[in-house]
Amino acid sequence: MQNFEQSLRKKLKTIDCEIRPSGSKGNDFEIVSPENDHFWLYWHSLPKWQLFWRPWGRSRCVKAQEWERKIREAIENVVSC
Repeated sequence: MQNFEQSLRKKLKTIDCEIRPSGSKGNDFEIVSPENDHFWLYWHSLPKWQLFWRPWGRSRCVKAQEWERKIREAIENVVSC
């Protein structure tokens, strides 16, 4: 799992996103876009994972949807390796 996290961290860095522990126990992380959109990533056991958008008081805008798409592509790329 640590290898997955390191690979994902590198991949997300290429799209200027940050990944950090969510603060809760388990296999979940918070991913933050350059636009300050927050996403929550949880994986049950690879390759099963879920990504949720955390609005933090913002309405779901087109930019957030674009970042979600980019983040999902990055995750899928790492999982498929």
